[in-house]
Amino acid sequence: MALDQSNYNRIHSKNGVSGQGTMEHYAHSLPNAPEKEWQELAGHLEETAKAAERFAERFAAGWGRIAGLWHDAGKYQRAFQQYIREDPFGACER
Repeated sequence: MALDQSNYNRIHSKNGVSGQGTMEHYAHSLPNAPEKEWQELAGHLEETAKAAERFAERFAAGWGRIAGLWHDAGKYQRAFQQYIREDPFGACER
């Protein structure tokens, strides 16, 4: 499977990122803060993709974005989302 934007969107949609009635997915928690203040995973991946692409554009244009979009994709797993909710200090911003 090619690592392009359409595949990224399809995979993220399958994992409940878009649509109504789905669980919010978080990248990082904040100690003693409600979930609504935690860092949402989709936004985290987009911001990382932008930063990685700026870094890599001179020697591997396009690949920085791909790396940024996929670097925390495993956090969409139900196990991680349960973990971050059960132990918010375990995945918090330090």
